[in-house]
Amino acid sequence: MGNGLAKVKAYVGRLPKGALGYEFITDAPPTSRSKHMGKPVAYWNEDQKGVFDVTGKPGFVGIEVEIV
Repeated sequence: MGNGLAKVKAYVGRLPKGALGYEFITDAPPTSRSKHMGKPVAYWNEDQKGVFDVTGKPGFVGIEVEIV
């Protein structure tokens, strides 16, 4: 039961001290931006250049990143 396009979702900005997650940079420009619970979020849609299907995970997509 999907809700449209598969997409990558990531919070924008630095990871707060003590938070779990990964900080990364990417050359793929986001498809759109919005806010979730007051925090900026970026989205990369599956039909965008630079977004790829994740092997072995139907319905999942990814982007190339560099962990910082």
